[in-house]
Amino acid sequence: MAVDVALLRGLTLFGDLTEDQLDKVANLCSEMPVIPGQTFFREHEPGKAIFVLPRGEVEILYTAGGDAKACREWIGVGEILGVRALIPPYRYSATARSITEGTLLSIDTIKLGELFQRDGQLAKSILARLISAILSRIGTLRALL
Repeated sequence: MAVDVALLRGLTLFGDLTEDQLDKVANLCSEMPVIPGQTFFREHEPGKAIFVLPRGEVEILYTAGGDAKACREWIGVGEILGVRALIPPYRYSATARSITEGTLLSIDTIKLGELFQRDGQLAKSILARLISAILSRIGTLRALL
């Protein structure tokens, strides 16, 4: 189900896209309201989507094995979650759970990959921002550990 392009326009991940490209991405997105305590994905589950947070706060839980929590990271508006769904072996590396009420956009990774194949400029723009988000997250994790 497509989302309103206006919602995408305000998110950093899509900041360089044209209106036509925003329309294409909007058709891949599903919007869902979230409530505190709701889990979106769990560590080691197969990754089928990436997520963007237009409203709310989420905690990311990384384990050291078993049920022991190794560290916890809080993220907010505009952040990207579940990027490992784009990277082999396509499994989430953490658990994501809502802290507050909010809104989450889900983007199907298979359909996103197909769009990347058709529009190289769109792929370049989004992937550059995804890489930046990954590097930032790695820096945060190093500081937490």
